[in-house]
Amino acid sequence: MYNLLKDAKSEALAKRTLELQQMEGVVNIQRQLVGDQRQKALDQFNKQITELKFSSDLLGAAADMQFKEKQLEVTKDNVEKTFRAAILRSQPEIISLLKANKDMKLKQGITTEIPYGEEGYLTQYDLTPKGQKAIEDYLKELKKGKGGLGQSFSEFNIKRTNIANTGQVSIVPKPPGFGDANDDIKESYGIAGEQLMEDLGSLSDPIDRFNRIVEFVRSQKRNFPGITIPENSLSGDVKKYLQGSKSGGGTNQDDYADVLELSTGG
Repeated sequence: MYNLLKDAKSEALAKRTLELQQMEGVVNIQRQLVGDQRQKALDQFNKQITELKFSSDLLGAAADMQFKEKQLEVTKDNVEKTFRAAILRSQPEIISLLKANKDMKLKQGITTEIPYGEEGYLTQYDLTPKGQKAIEDYLKELKKGKGGLGQSFSEFNIKRTNIANTGQVSIVPKPPGFGDANDDIKESYGIAGEQLMEDLGSLSDPIDRFNRIVEFVRSQKRNFPGITIPENSLSGDVKKYLQGSKSGGGTNQDDYADVLELSTGG
């Protein structure tokens, strides 16, 4: 991912992919949950996406500084430079999260906060000791070839490139029309696909894993309307769940008609 974010076009694409995932995730939560449970899930989900966005900003800042190539030491000065370069990229919700997490604060003597986008807005903040340590730890992991969005940068880059070339992700086969898609769409598919694989690695429940794959497939429908999950690729647990009855009539399978490719044979 470090090498990927050296390119401004790819950095913008990575951020756009996160934004699309956020929109799809919010829609799914709103559809599946109600009341306080829905709001709690939305707050947690949006916080996680914002943290991923700031990870992307930090990676982009480190790449701009050629942190690994120049073998820069993790000094207080380099931590400060990385922080300053990262928040130049950051959206308002990232600034709000950093303040809420007490990773940064207004400089001593400043009592009135300058609104977002106005002159002096970004220079009014200082890192707290907590924020300083967090970025120090982040850069130390970066020097080891780790950190970022949860995988080594080279590994992420290789895997998302493979997905972008083959179109195959988990149990989802190459979608119809993939070969004719432009490079930007394939690149976005690769990034989203590798994020899916990372998420699946942290899920053990078969239904949770299935629903995460469904979320990915639905997010790709705008570019590949024919993308589906073949019924014959589903585990026994998922098939049993789909055949289960819903309280309002019908089966759970009815909720997935837009993404399932049903077998025609016996």
